[in-house]
Amino acid sequence: MQFASDLTDRQAGEAVRARIEWKYCLGLELDDPGFDFSVLSEDL
Repeated sequence: MQFASDLTDRQAGEAVRARIEWKYCLGLELDDPGFDFSVLSEDL
């Protein structure tokens, strides 16, 4: 979803917190707080 929407990690993290359709696709409850964008990045 992040790639298809051409979003940065930070924008994708915000989308999970704020957009109902993202929560629905991820199977989250409407009141789910989402997650920090840093979990989308892996430091090597």
